[in-house]
This record gives sequence, structure tokens and C-alpha cells, in this order.
Amino acid sequence: MRISGASLQYQVKVDAGIDLNKRTAYQVIDDLVQLEYGNFEAEYKKVASLLEEFATKNPTSFTAFEARDGKFHRAFLMNPHSGRIQTNCQQILGTNGAHTKHKLHEGKVLILIARDGDNKNVVLAVALCPSEDCDNYNWFIECRKNGGIVFDNVPLFCDR
Repeated sequence: MRISGASLQYQVKVDAGIDLNKRTAYQVIDDLVQLEYGNFEAEYKKVASLLEEFATKNPTSFTAFEARDGKFHRAFLMNPHSGRIQTNCQQILGTNGAHTKHKLHEGKVLILIARDGDNKNVVLAVALCPSEDCDNYNWFIECRKNGGIVFDNVPLFCDR
């Protein structure tokens, strides 16, 4: 659903003759998005069971989930084919972080990338976490180790 506050204000003015202030327009848009896509906070609570189900159906994968104070904190998912992929890739790895911006989760996506023989990036693992800091990177690296992704004698480049 894509609608701007200004276009909603205009449509309400045309259809109902009501002047809608910008703040109310954006609150209406937020409510419509929640009706369309569900409650984001409730959906984040489903991440743990989604990861468990993924790991059950993909035994060569590795997943991790952490909650704090009953709320989503961070999650890790390793590509189930990472072991085979890594042995056929260049012996170099990279990590990158990307912003996730939403009023209920403003965090980071951490990505572990290998490069194949055609110089194309291959995602080995991803994580959702609150920030791109030492604690979360250490956790991310520990998860990949627990999942079996090997770093021995392989350089790791990081954007931080």
C-alpha cells in the first residue's frame, strides 16, 4: 500500500469535504498498513518459531534467536548450503550492515558474504540485531562458528 499523507489529505477533502491535518493523515496511513499487514510486534514474536521450523526443514542450516524482556532482540539465519558454497568460493569473506527503519524495530541487518568464481556475492548468513556494534558482531561471528562457517586462514573484511 503506497499513499502519501498529502494525497490522503486531498482525497478526504475531495470525497468528504473535510480538511485533514498532516499528522492525522499519517496516523490513518499507519492504521491502514497495520490492518493490511498485521501487527508488527506480534509478527516479530513469530520469528523464533519460523527459525525453528526453518532449521527443522533444513538440517544443515543454523539459526539463533534472542529475546529480551519478552521482546525480539536479535536473530541469526545461516544459509543451509553455506558449507558447500564456501568450499567452492574464493577464500575471502565480507560482512556488511544495512539499516532497517520502522517505528517498532530500528535496527540492522548483518550479512556474511562469500564471493564465487564468477566474482558474484553469495550470502552465507544474515542476522537482525539492534545495532552494528562490537557485541552484535561478536554474537554474529559466534553464530557463524556454531553453524560451521570456517574462518581459519580466510580474511574477513568488514565495513566497520
